[in-house]
Amino acid sequence: MRLLEEGLALPDVVGQYFATVHQWMPIVSLKKLHRWFANPTWEAGTDIACLFLAMKLLVSPRPPDGSDIIQTPLYQSTKRFIGLLEGGGAASLAVLQANILVTWYEYGHAIYPAAYMSAGWCVRYGNLLGINTIEEAPQLLPPPVDLPPSTFVRVPG
Repeated sequence: MRLLEEGLALPDVVGQYFATVHQWMPIVSLKKLHRWFANPTWEAGTDIACLFLAMKLLVSPRPPDGSDIIQTPLYQSTKRFIGLLEGGGAASLAVLQANILVTWYEYGHAIYPAAYMSAGWCVRYGNLLGINTIEEAPQLLPPPVDLPPSTFVRVPG
């Protein structure tokens, strides 16, 4: 959690995130974040810390020394943190939001195939959380139609 304390302060990270990233990717509730910050007795869980780390990753500038973007400690730590939460059985919306933000970071910096793998992870994790149910979610294809048996042609063999 040392990385959350380095560089921009957490309120600055949140402010910069909502002024930039949130404008085109509104997936984090500002109202909920304000409630968390306003309650002095509230202690963030690891999933919320991971979300803040992902927000910081997105608003942090590129390394000035021109080093490889995937070797930055912030990116590596955020990816590891998500993996630890997943391995520990965490299932929360904050973990999904964090990985969506990391996926956008990977996509925006052309980190392939990591961006592709992360996007698939997000879809599967969203399904785990029950975000996409067949009954309520719009479906791309129409439901299958049962055809009468006379429709099929038997090929002699």
